[in-house]
Amino acid sequence: MKKLEEIKKRLPPGIDVRISSKNILTFRARFRRKGYPDQVKTFPDIKLAKTWLDEQNRNALMGIHLPHIKTRCYQLNDAINRYIKEELPRKPKNASNVLHHLKWFLKELGDYALTAIRPSMITEVKHKLEQEITVNNKKRSPTTVRRYLTSLSHLFTVAVRDWEWIHENPVLKVSKPKSNPGRQRYLTDDERKRLLHEAKNSQCPILYPVVVLALSTGMRRGEITNLRWGDIDLFKNQIILETTKNGEPNIIPLVGSAFKEIFKLEASNTKKSELVFPSPNNSNKPYDFQSAWNTALKRAKIHNFTFHDLRHSTASYQAANGRSLFEIGQLLGHKSTQTTKRYAHLTNKHTKQMVEELDKKLFGEQNYVP
Repeated sequence: MKKLEEIKKRLPPGIDVRISSKNILTFRARFRRKGYPDQVKTFPDIKLAKTWLDEQNRNALMGIHLPHIKTRCYQLNDAINRYIKEELPRKPKNASNVLHHLKWFLKELGDYALTAIRPSMITEVKHKLEQEITVNNKKRSPTTVRRYLTSLSHLFTVAVRDWEWIHENPVLKVSKPKSNPGRQRYLTDDERKRLLHEAKNSQCPILYPVVVLALSTGMRRGEITNLRWGDIDLFKNQIILETTKNGEPNIIPLVGSAFKEIFKLEASNTKKSELVFPSPNNSNKPYDFQSAWNTALKRAKIHNFTFHDLRHSTASYQAANGRSLFEIGQLLGHKSTQTTKRYAHLTNKHTKQMVEELDKKLFGEQNYVP
C-alpha cells in the first residue's frame, strides 16, 4: 500500500492508479474538455496512459478532438458502400473509374475498421498497387496509382467532413508517386495537311467535320461525339458544354472552318436527330468513326498518334501563335494550370519576343556587344 501511495504522488494530472484483488496495477486516464463528455481509458502501463492522454490533448489543439462522433466501429466496406450509394452519382463523368479503384481497396482493406487504417497500411497496399500485374499484362503507371489514392482519399475526406465517422484522413500522410510528364505528341504542319486530306476523302461522311472541329476547338472526343444541337448556338457562334470532364461548364467559340462544317451538317439534318454526329443505324447513338480514323491515319502515314493528340495539337498551335497558358487553359477547359504547363516551352519564343518589344520601346534600339 505504501508503494501504491508513492506511485500516486508521481502521477501526472488526469491519470490515477488502481490495484486489483490480485495485486495487479492498472492506470486510468481521463480526458476532460468543456462542453464534451469525459473520455476514460484504462491501461496496464503508465507510459501507455500518458501517450493516450497526450494524443487527446494534441488532437484537441488541432481541432480534431471529436468525442461526439458515433461510437460504432465502422469498417472500410461500410464507407465504400455508402460512398457508392451517395457520392458516386455526383461524379457521372468519372464514376466507373472511381468504382473500380474503390473495389480494389475493398478487396485489400475492406474488413478493417476505419480507425485502424493507418498511413503505414495504405503505404503497404500502395506498393502492391504499383507492383501488381494488371489484366493488360503490365504494371500500373505512377499516374494511375495516384488516381487510385485520390479516389480513396476523397472517400476518407467525406467520412471525416460529412459523416463524422473518423477524425482524420490517413491518405493525406501517404507519399504519392510522381505523375508521368504526360504525352506530348503533336501534328506537324505536313502531318496536319495529310490528315485533313485523307479525312476529307474518307468514306465516313462525318470524319472531316469531326477532325476540323477537334483541331479548331481542342474539344475532347467524348464531348464531340456526344455533342447535341441544343449545345450549339449558331447565331452567337459558340458551343456551350454544360458539363465537362472537370465538372464545370465551358463555352467554346465556333468560327471559321469549324462553323462552316457544323452549319452544313445542320442544314442536312433532315432526320432532326438531337445528336450532331448520330450513328447511321441509330440516331440516338453517337457515330463510331474509329475504323475510319485508323484508316485515315494509315493512309496519311501518321504513326504513334491518337485522337486525343488532336487536342494537344490545338494547344501547341495556340502556344506557338503567342497565346498565354491561361488563354490556352480557358479554351481547353483545364481546371488547373498545372495541366496546361506541358505547353510552356512552346510559349518561350513568344515571351522572349514580348520582352524584346518592350525593351525597344523603353530604351530604343541597342546593339550591345560584351
